[in-house]
This record gives sequence, C-alpha cells and structure tokens, in this order.
Amino acid sequence: MAYYAATGYAMQQQGAEWYAFIGLPTDAAMGDQPLQVWQDDSELAAITVTVGDGNFDHVSFDVPPSSVQLLDNQAQIDADNALLTSTEGVVTPTKYWSGSWIVPTQGEVSSYFGEMRSENGGAYIPHLGMDIANDVGTPVYAAADGVVALQTALVLYGNAVVIDHGVGVFSAYCHLDSAIVSQGQVVHQGDLIGYMGQTGYVTGPHLHWEAIVHNVRVNALLFTLGPTDP
Repeated sequence: MAYYAATGYAMQQQGAEWYAFIGLPTDAAMGDQPLQVWQDDSELAAITVTVGDGNFDHVSFDVPPSSVQLLDNQAQIDADNALLTSTEGVVTPTKYWSGSWIVPTQGEVSSYFGEMRSENGGAYIPHLGMDIANDVGTPVYAAADGVVALQTALVLYGNAVVIDHGVGVFSAYCHLDSAIVSQGQVVHQGDLIGYMGQTGYVTGPHLHWEAIVHNVRVNALLFTLGPTDP
C-alpha cells in the first residue's frame, strides 16, 4: 500500500514491479509531503515529495443566461456529482492502456487545466479539465484504451462519456452533441466515441476533456507526454 499525505492507495503488480497512480488536486498543500510504501506492518520505502505553486492563470468571462439557469437545478447537479464520484472511484486492477495518450479532438485550446476562472464576476475557481473549441460535429476520439464506464446526459457536463483506463485512471469527454458508444463497450485509442457539441453549461461548442486519478481531476496533457508504464 502506498500512502501520500496520509491517504492510502492500493498498489498493482506488473511483472516484478508494483505501482500506483496518485493524483494531486489543484488545491494540494504546498511544501514537502511524505510518500511511503508499506507491506503489512513493514515500511518498504519512504521519500519526500515537494509540491510547488501551479502558477495558474486567472481569467474572467461571461456565461449566457441559458447556461446560468442550469445552476438552479441543484438537486440534479448533486445527483450527477454522486454518480461521477461513484463511477470514477472504482479501481479496476487491469491497466488497459500502454504508451502515451492522444489529444482526443482537433481545435483551439480555449481553456487549460488549472486556470482560475471567474464567471459573470463571481469568485475564481479552478478549471478541472482542458477545453478544445471547434465546430459542432467535430469528431471526438478515445484518448487511450479502456472500457466505457458511463455514457449519459448530465446537467452541467451535458452529454458525457467516461472511460475507465484501469488502475483508478479515467478520462471524461463532456458537452458532446452526441455519443456513439455505450456503457461497458471496449474502446481503443483513436476509436470514434462521439461528436463535439455545446450541451450543458457552456459558452459555445467545445470539448471539455478531463483525466481523473482516484477521483482527483488532473491535467490530461500529462498523459500525452510519454509512456506511464512502471
């Protein structure tokens, strides 16, 4: 078992290696944090991880009334969040993907992960995905191999697909115009999963793309930088 900042993560075996993916939230405590690996009552390894300032940009913009009114449906938003937490909290022992991920669609990046965003003059809150803007109907592809864990319509995320990549790692594709995959379907990197849209809480057509590690949203682009094999 791996422990980071007093939270435990079950480790998986690949050949002679044991590993775990750990996601740090955008509001993770800065400074030195302990990372330990234990087997039963024996500590096998211990290091210190230093967390620095993300230096995220601050941006402000206006959201149209058609989207703002969706915030009135708090009961359904809470239900949607509970569904996502339940879905993305599963740890499938098998690691379905290998190698680097791909960016799942074409377009202009309109918002990066971690940006501190103020909507309609409100407080700044972190953006927990990457937005890629293009025309409605632009194809969206699976970033990596996995199994479709969820395909549904959500109040804020609109039409959404969530892919389980195994070992507690997921990706999410939101605001789709339509999805062409179904829950339980096996997908491979580059498979068409749907089409870009502007459903849910949006200012225009785009794909909101997320990577989730043990229910923590992290920068999906990190998975495109190189293989993550043990």
